[in-house]
Amino acid sequence: SHTESLLKNENRNVGTNSINSVEPSSKKLKDSTRSPSLKQTLLKGYHDLDDPASHALKGRNEQLVDPAHRQYSHIMISMVLAIFWRNSWRLLRNPRTLIFTFCLPAIQVILFCLAIGPDPKGIRVAYVNNDIPCNFTADLSCVAGPVDPGELIASVALGDSLIREISKQDLKLIEYSDIESAANDVRQGSVWAFFNIPGNYSAYTPLRLLEEANAYIQIGDPLFTDSTVNVSTDATNQQITLFIVRQMQTALQDMQQDLAQKFKTSQLATLPPVNFVNPVYGSLDEKFSSFVAPGMIAMIAFGNSIGLTALSFVIEKNDGSLDRVFSSGVVAIEVLLGTLLTQSILLLFQVGLMLVMAFSIFHIAIKGSILLYILVTTLLGLSGVTWGLTISSFTTAEFETIQCVLGTYFPTLLLSGVIWPIEAVPPGIKWLSYAFPTTWSAQAGRFIFGRGWGLDHFNVWMSLVVTFSWCCVGLLVSSHFLRRSQ
Repeated sequence: SHTESLLKNENRNVGTNSINSVEPSSKKLKDSTRSPSLKQTLLKGYHDLDDPASHALKGRNEQLVDPAHRQYSHIMISMVLAIFWRNSWRLLRNPRTLIFTFCLPAIQVILFCLAIGPDPKGIRVAYVNNDIPCNFTADLSCVAGPVDPGELIASVALGDSLIREISKQDLKLIEYSDIESAANDVRQGSVWAFFNIPGNYSAYTPLRLLEEANAYIQIGDPLFTDSTVNVSTDATNQQITLFIVRQMQTALQDMQQDLAQKFKTSQLATLPPVNFVNPVYGSLDEKFSSFVAPGMIAMIAFGNSIGLTALSFVIEKNDGSLDRVFSSGVVAIEVLLGTLLTQSILLLFQVGLMLVMAFSIFHIAIKGSILLYILVTTLLGLSGVTWGLTISSFTTAEFETIQCVLGTYFPTLLLSGVIWPIEAVPPGIKWLSYAFPTTWSAQAGRFIFGRGWGLDHFNVWMSLVVTFSWCCVGLLVSSHFLRRSQ
């Protein structure tokens, strides 16, 4: 920006004498510095004295410092380190930004673990209990009144028993006197569901457990209808509906097992015909957060890397500091590698802090190698850095950069299988999901966490290959655009 203002001031001289007086001095200045243009000449003399990169490069030989005399393929390690120290110094000079950069991913992990995965609490469910307690005699007759103790087999009030079991399942039950009132409150949004316990529930439910009676049960028969609890839910929220169904099924099975003990029958009759034994990986009561957490931690590192890198690089382009770096003889690839080195160290601290929060506070279990997961996540974060560099290399304004970041980040989040299984993606665009590095990293992280897999499995080592390829492609593309602007 300073260079452009100087050039514009020079071009404002419209008189012939003015032009003649400027041109010889400009030519002489360019010849003395061996620069191909006046812009390169002006940039050479306009170093930022507070810039560590400029101090590190002042003692270099002029032929090596001038980009016109350097081969692009010859990358100088000292230049890369100078850019690294320059970026590090800029972070250290702004401690508030540094603390925010360190803590933001950890805060996002904390909010994720608090809000996503735990079971809902205080779900209001209405019920109507019309059940009449029953005393069973030896011939399995139900008597509502007193029974001779010698003939009594069991006294049951299954409606009350079912309500007690449901109350243990984190559901807030509210009793109603009639079904219409309960249904109306569901329509009004006061409760999420309601259920009705029939009047003969205690009389007919034990008979359904008896093997000799099962053959006579038919749809519409009172033995079937009066031993069935009908549940109606507000299904607009699928997660809450599934939670209510699961909790009521658990309560019903516990009640039936207690009933089998009273009638001295086998509890196996109360079990469903499908038996889920111990799983190969994970547990039967696995939380949703266990599925999302490995991929979400990686996506947080990826998203923060894109946004912070793209914005900071565009700001440097606009305030002229990047031009001053280029005038010191640094080529585009060295600037990018120095930035990548700075971000890699920053990413290691961010990933480590996120894992500390996930393991120590929220007790998310990992069966595989923590170091391998850190490698997968850090490499994905570096691909986010190169993505951000690519975006910033062809954008000029902060607003334009933010639009590009958001427009590219959210499709990768939705298609990478982090929030929902990748198997649910339509076949026509599933190939696009596997083109993103986030898909492979999310799957690898999930396999490391839940299955304990290592580099001997295809999905794990392939995630490293795909992510590293994205880093290389991002560096090449961003260096190409940056060279053109240089």
